[in-house]
Amino acid sequence: VYHSKDGKGNIQANPVIVDGVIFAPTVGEDIVAVNGETGAEIWRFHPQAQGLLGPGGFGPAERGLTYWPGDAEHGPRLFFMANGYLVALDAQTGKTVDTFGNHGVASSSKGAGKSSFLGAVAPAIYKNVIVAPNQNVIDAFDVVTGARLWQFNTLQYAVKNPDEDNGGNVWGGIAMDMARGIAYIATGDPHPNFIGIDRIGPNEGTDSVIALDVRSGNLLWSFQEVSHGLWGRDASAPPRLVTIM
Repeated sequence: VYHSKDGKGNIQANPVIVDGVIFAPTVGEDIVAVNGETGAEIWRFHPQAQGLLGPGGFGPAERGLTYWPGDAEHGPRLFFMANGYLVALDAQTGKTVDTFGNHGVASSSKGAGKSSFLGAVAPAIYKNVIVAPNQNVIDAFDVVTGARLWQFNTLQYAVKNPDEDNGGNVWGGIAMDMARGIAYIATGDPHPNFIGIDRIGPNEGTDSVIALDVRSGNLLWSFQEVSHGLWGRDASAPPRLVTIM
């Protein structure tokens, strides 16, 4: 048994296990690396010390984190969302990668502190592109430098206040087609959840599966499960990619 000594709480993320090391968030809103054989803690990262904790609702890597093995010039990294930011950690030391973004942090265009729904799910990587969902905004960054490559807004209809409306948010997750370079993204319901009089029409992009070209950020197609959703049912899990013979 490994005990984080953070007390009781809620974790909604599966750990990542690579070469006998377990990487996971804790209920104390830290990220830890644990020896998978002995249970000994190898390192601990404190997002609070970096100003990366939000106003409540979702902690760092609340619904997952992503491992990148690195390349010939860069070591392995851990990526996760925290308070609207994409964070890159050195997987061996637990320190932020200083050459990524702003000293290890790439900022989403949506900003931070506006909603407890900021960046809950794990980002997904295709070659040199890391796709990071943040509320209803999908950002893509260079996996090495943290430079933003493109951006896509899942809200494909007019809203009264774009800064406050986070309908169509991506809290279900992403499936990445590594052969074709397509990100399949599940989106939530339109907001406000149960009142639709101020958002007439089908509310495109919500309660949908959206396919994006990872290289360009262009929309390939979108399938809406529920038109003008009123019941908060959401597409609450990423698509599962299979080949059926």
